[in-house]
Amino acid sequence: MARSGRLVWIKSVLRAVPIYSMMADSLPPWAIKEIDTICRKFLWVSKDASVRGKCMVAWKTACRPTEMGGLGITDLKLAGYALQTRWLWLQKTDSARAWSELPINVDKEVQAFFRTSTYTELGDGANSLFWDDRWLHQTAPSDIAPNLVQLVSRRIRSRMTVRQGLANM
Repeated sequence: MARSGRLVWIKSVLRAVPIYSMMADSLPPWAIKEIDTICRKFLWVSKDASVRGKCMVAWKTACRPTEMGGLGITDLKLAGYALQTRWLWLQKTDSARAWSELPINVDKEVQAFFRTSTYTELGDGANSLFWDDRWLHQTAPSDIAPNLVQLVSRRIRSRMTVRQGLANM
């Protein structure tokens, strides 16, 4: 098989298979490294042999988009971050989905990215968390008063909505 055909296989099959598991949970670094090794060997030598001295482009460069000089191979770590961020977004915006209430474990980087990239426009306050959502001038109360938030139990922080918090005042 030509190298261009192997590249198509990598993009459409070998990189697509782990996507479903990456939506709900991040792949461990060793798994990403192993998948990258398999793909790298398949692309450059088309067999399970050493690729030393046979790689035409560094793997990080191959994983760049074609517009940036790469081969357009998906970076699994970044794809995992994007999928988990999308899951958080859908949990926040589409509570009618059956899986929206399922808790998922996301990386700290993903949670930080999501929190800094989004804010809440407050309607009736029933869908916004009082302590953790950025509803107060695009800032979360936990960012304004971190010492005060530590006095609040995790259970209350994860459940109390803005409507409930303002009704108790």
